[in-house]
Amino acid sequence: MRYAASTTIREDWLRYVRAGLGNFRAFELACGEPHVTVTAPELRSLARLRLKEGLAYSVHAPFRRLDIASASRPVAAATEKLYARSLEVAAEVGAEVVVMHPCMISAEEWDAMGAPERAALRAREMEAFRRLQKKAAASGVRFAVENMPRHRAARHVSWITELLGGLDPSWAGATVDVGHAQTCGIPPGMLLRELGARVIHVHVHDNSGVGDEHRAVGEGSIDWRQVAEALVDLDYQGLVADEALNLEGQVRGHERLRFLFDRAARVRFS
Repeated sequence: MRYAASTTIREDWLRYVRAGLGNFRAFELACGEPHVTVTAPELRSLARLRLKEGLAYSVHAPFRRLDIASASRPVAAATEKLYARSLEVAAEVGAEVVVMHPCMISAEEWDAMGAPERAALRAREMEAFRRLQKKAAASGVRFAVENMPRHRAARHVSWITELLGGLDPSWAGATVDVGHAQTCGIPPGMLLRELGARVIHVHVHDNSGVGDEHRAVGEGSIDWRQVAEALVDLDYQGLVADEALNLEGQVRGHERLRFLFDRAARVRFS
């Protein structure tokens, strides 16, 4: 299990990684906007730095103004194209996994839909991820679909399990976002256990239980001891990416969770 610092969506990846090297040996390269803004020389520098320093990377695909299952064909096509490009970027820098958002429809819109509309939406989502699964196999990089916060329809474990049930576990798994689960009133430790072996990536950050505030670990309402125990029980071996809003908060979160793991299970983050 390795603890990663996540770049913010507006931060230059290379600068953030270099700034965090004193505290972290793994990084999530996160992008709220298209990855086409990252230049080829920057990607080569990140790849060289990974090899030189023995780092691990994950990549978070773009998500702003995007929706893989949108009824708008241009939006859905643009999303799929950017997700596919994220897999290519991940392969170029040597990342282990790409985080992708599922359908982004709101819970309110979903509740107002009839059964035929719901079925069509889920079919669009499944078909898109099956195409991306082929891209993942071609690139040699897995992707992990993330549970959403309270205002999204894809907030429930059933949404993720239904989607993953139609995908190959060799290339598709789940990202459990602990903070998102907390906003939905879902105990994060329970969500981790329910998804079990399909969990291949984890996001950590804290909140009040209402908003998706991305506070530092230990500065909100989440029971982190239960999260640590669930990960230990699952023998989780992937990255734990800290999505607090800045590097200082991520350092504090790392120290707090390392303490919990050292006490509860005698495991240490590398």
